[in-house]
Amino acid sequence: MSADDHGSASTYSNWGCRCTPCKEANRVTHRRVLAYLRARRVVAPDSVGHGRASTYTNWGCRCLPCTEAHRVYNLDLRARQRSA
Repeated sequence: MSADDHGSASTYSNWGCRCTPCKEANRVTHRRVLAYLRARRVVAPDSVGHGRASTYTNWGCRCLPCTEAHRVYNLDLRARQRSA
């Protein structure tokens, strides 16, 4: 990997580079993807699977089933961490 390869999200994810330009490129790309998913959820709310913790996190859905799934997931995660 040369110095010219830096500053892209793929260098961050594929090569594990954590230099400032690569981190910034990954942050921008991640925010763009989340904005796309959340905009799609607004346009077609039934296109996402409700009642899952991932829908709460990735799609930004705050409906009651998604919120409850996220709460249960966090409780289970804490229990697994305590037992490890």
